Amino acid sequence: MSSASEHLNRKFQEALTYIQRGQLARAEASFEEVLRIQPKHRNALMGLGIIASQSKNPQKALSLFDKAIEIDPTSAAAFNNKGLVLQQLGQWEAALASFDRVIALKADSTEAHFCRGHVLKDLCRLDAALASYERVIGLKPDFADAHFCRGLVLKDLDRLDAALASYDRAIALKADFAIAYSNRGVVLRELQQLDAALASFERAIALKAEYAETYYNRGLVLEDFNRPDAALAS
Repeated sequence: MSSASEHLNRKFQEALTYIQRGQLARAEASFEEVLRIQPKHRNALMGLGIIASQSKNPQKALSLFDKAIEIDPTSAAAFNNKGLVLQQLGQWEAALASFDRVIALKADSTEAHFCRGHVLKDLCRLDAALASYERVIGLKPDFADAHFCRGLVLKDLDRLDAALASYDRAIALKADFAIAYSNRGVVLRELQQLDAALASFERAIALKAEYAETYYNRGLVLEDFNRPDAALAS
């Protein structure tokens, strides 16, 4: 290996180490040094794109990911990162196209299917979102967040019993899943299972005391129980 190649590899590994340490400015300088040596270094462009995204500079991040894609149109990682930035910008259709491209390149990408589900939900394409989350669960059955998100979509589809089962599964996989307990309580209240709903909200508050929406929903259940003082306090 030539001294120039050794220097390039050393600077690239150095950049990765800085990213792991959260030292983004130093990582950025090291990636830029890599690009001075090899302007078409795809992974350095990707690294700079990730830093730009983390630094709240999405347009720069998109430009860098597009350059990485131009160099390697088969890079599923570049399309996935581009999709994440487009999703943050609320460019749902473009984000969806990017995640679809990831899946065309790597059909078993749980992250792409998961993110695709989020975008489809935001587009109110609920049946398609549900299919995406179910694909994730098929690939990774113990992914608690996928069961939770499946529950959200099922609730929106007014399939309450199925939504409850999804929240229960999410909680079984992640016992401290406060927001799953909270959303489970909402479904239980709609099913008129008020004692269980109250218990679910109480558990959510015990796990995450600062989640305001849970207190609000607990207050609704306490109203249902004709406990106005407790409802008001909640």
